[in-house]
Amino acid sequence: MREPGLLSWPSPAQYNFRTPRPLRQRFSDAGLDTLRDVRLRNLRDEADHLHLPKAAAFFGDLSMAISDEVENVYALAQTYYQTQQYERALDLLNKKDTLIKSVECRYLAGICALESAMCYVRGHAYLQLHEVQKAKNCFKEALTVDVKCYDALEALIQFNMLEEADEWSFVSTLPYREHCGEDMEFFRTLYMLKLKRFSHLNEIVDAQKRAEEEYKAGRSLDVLHSQAETFLAEGKFEQCLDICTERDPFYTNYIPAYVACLYELGRKVELYEIAQELVDRLNDKAVSWYVVGMYYLFVKKHQEARRYFTQSTTIDRNFEPAWLGYGHALAAEKDCDQAINAYLSCCKLNPGSHLPYMYIAMQYMEQSNMELAKEYLVKSMAKCSTDPFLLNEFGVYHYKMGEYDQN
Repeated sequence: MREPGLLSWPSPAQYNFRTPRPLRQRFSDAGLDTLRDVRLRNLRDEADHLHLPKAAAFFGDLSMAISDEVENVYALAQTYYQTQQYERALDLLNKKDTLIKSVECRYLAGICALESAMCYVRGHAYLQLHEVQKAKNCFKEALTVDVKCYDALEALIQFNMLEEADEWSFVSTLPYREHCGEDMEFFRTLYMLKLKRFSHLNEIVDAQKRAEEEYKAGRSLDVLHSQAETFLAEGKFEQCLDICTERDPFYTNYIPAYVACLYELGRKVELYEIAQELVDRLNDKAVSWYVVGMYYLFVKKHQEARRYFTQSTTIDRNFEPAWLGYGHALAAEKDCDQAINAYLSCCKLNPGSHLPYMYIAMQYMEQSNMELAKEYLVKSMAKCSTDPFLLNEFGVYHYKMGEYDQN
């Protein structure tokens, strides 16, 4: 008989106390076909607990082959997720129709789909912190997770994070088959058009032809931009201009090539007009103020040029053309030391580019410091060995050294 005012608590025997199980074990154990399936599940879970992902995937796949239950599908997908095979995990969950059967599977599918985007966002965060190497790794991871994460590829190219050989090796070996299926060659071709072309001009031309003829993408902005860059690399400035003048005025990727052609061809009025148009329309873009700087560089007003190149790098700290332009403006005034400092800043912010090293070498030759000139020419050559402008500077170096028999 209980005392007045006290609650009558149930007996402990009325409770079924159990140790909570991990997420992947919260499924019903009913319906196991064989004792072998039980043993395989145990081996899978033990391998997972010991952080042996290959063993976990091996036993998980066998278990799923024997019994296609949601628990087995989820366990294998989670193993793929833990080894950063996000696309594979998502594909498995979709194929097995688990998303309508399990909240856990829907959650796992969601984080797999977001992983590539999260890598990309982390990369941009590192860029804001000026940690270029970490940013590069994040962008590469985003593409490895999902080949179709175009923003990550654009960031690697735009900020010149990879040397030419590394860039080609990385992009050409992405998992196109696993992520793109029947469109694997289509994506491989279009991505190839984004890459540096000094050592791979023939491959670029072939890819350009496939994009235009086989894939009917000849009017794509990216395909047209690639053709313009090829003409620029070959010194065909008029043909490059023909493409650039037909561009979408808000597609800014064209502009550095367009401006380079106007500068080389001495078209002062057109250079002024494009600068004015960009400042009116896109005054929040680094490329707009870069073009203004190029106009002033052309008319030899170097102080004004430096001012606008600085404005450009203030908007986008990693914008390589503006850093090079700033260095050129200083070099034009024979301020070699400050020009070298500008080019060195460009080296740090755009680690894949060979150009700032070449321009540093040119400044050292201007100062008759041939030892340092050769050092930076070699550094530039290590990043790109086939740029004709770089080879020309090597020729200048050997000429000044009296080494007339050097090839």
